[in-house]
Amino acid sequence: MFYQFIIFVLLTSAGFLICRQLLKIPKLSMKKNIKILQAEKEKSSQRLVNRIIMPLSKPLARFIPIDPVKEARMASTLRRGGLELTPKEYYARAILCAFFTLPLALLLFAIGAANLAPVVLIFAVVVYFHFMTDLKDKMKEKKNRIEIELPGFIRSILYKLDDIKDDSKRAVVQVDLIQIFEDYLKVASDVFHYDVSVLVMEMKAKDIETALRNFNERIGMTEVSFLVNAL
Repeated sequence: MFYQFIIFVLLTSAGFLICRQLLKIPKLSMKKNIKILQAEKEKSSQRLVNRIIMPLSKPLARFIPIDPVKEARMASTLRRGGLELTPKEYYARAILCAFFTLPLALLLFAIGAANLAPVVLIFAVVVYFHFMTDLKDKMKEKKNRIEIELPGFIRSILYKLDDIKDDSKRAVVQVDLIQIFEDYLKVASDVFHYDVSVLVMEMKAKDIETALRNFNERIGMTEVSFLVNAL
C-alpha cells in the first residue's frame, strides 16, 4: 500500500510537470516574463510535435469528416491565426497528441498500479483539449494585439481621407482607398498585415463595399465597424 502511494505521488508530480510543459504554464516567479517567453524560439515540446506528430497527422487527416462549410470557415481562421494546417490536420494533431499519452497506462499496469490508469485518461483528455483550443488562444492574442494597433491604423486612414480631392467620382475614390491601404501595408505589423492584405486583394478583385464588409466581419471590433460604415 505504501509503495503505491509513493508511485501515485511521483506520477502526479510528473503529470503536473508534463502538463505545465505542454500547456506552457509559467511559474509564479515567471508570470511577469510571459511576453519574453512567448518571443522565445521553438520549444522542445513543439519540436517534438513537428517532427513526430505532424508527419502522422497528414495521412490521418484524410479520414476525418468535416462539414464543408465549417471546413472553409475554419481554414480561413487557421490562416489568420498563422497556423499552416488544414482543418483536418488540426483535428488529427489533437487526436494524435492525446493518443501518444495513452502508453503511460501500460507503465502503470507493469508496475502493478492499474487503479491509477484513469489518471492517464484524464491527462489524455487535457492534452486533446489543449490542442483543440490553441487556435482560439492565438486568435484572442491576435485580437488583443490588433486592439493596440487599431487607433494608429484608423488615424492613418482618416488623415489620408482628408487629403482626397475631387472625390465626387466613385472610380477616383476606389483608387484612392486602395492606395491608402496599400500604403499602410508598408508599416503594418505582422499581426495586422494578413487582414489588410486580404482587404486590398478583395478591393481589387471585388467591389470596395464588399471587401470592407468582409474586413469588418473578420476583425469583429466596434471601432472597425464604425470605420467601415464611414467609408
